Amino acid sequence: MNRFDMNKKRENLWTGVAVLVFIGLLVVSYFYKNQLRSTSGTVINSNAACDLRQGVCSSALPRGGRIHFSMMPNSLPLLKPIALQVDTEGVEVSNVSVDFKGVGMDMGPNKVHLTAQKMITQFKGKTLFPTCSHQKMEWQANVLLTTKQGVINVPFHFYTLKNNE
Repeated sequence: MNRFDMNKKRENLWTGVAVLVFIGLLVVSYFYKNQLRSTSGTVINSNAACDLRQGVCSSALPRGGRIHFSMMPNSLPLLKPIALQVDTEGVEVSNVSVDFKGVGMDMGPNKVHLTAQKMITQFKGKTLFPTCSHQKMEWQANVLLTTKQGVINVPFHFYTLKNNE
């Protein structure tokens, strides 16, 4: 084997290693992307028994205060506008957003920034839920409250039904 062939093999080996490292970094960043985004700040354990399809769900906040979250209409129809409302009490909030995630199925990004109303303790916005191949789709709504102490993540669980009109 001549010197040229050995250099070519070495060059191909290093190119292959670089490609594998790059692919590995892409896989790792994709895997941890959603986990890092949804766990930033303080995560609160909300009332798991609360059913957003029945009305407002509330949760206590870490340094006092409460959050109340609702979606209308309560039937949560697919591909139709859903009104979101977050009311806070006992905590100063500068920004509110809701990050919706499919439980067990990636349904794509659906993060909604809510607008403060005349009362700075009330925030409203709109979203819609995509249709799914499953009859019943489980969701997690991460209500993200920006405060002076940092971001508070209050998760609420709910479901949508495919044939729910």
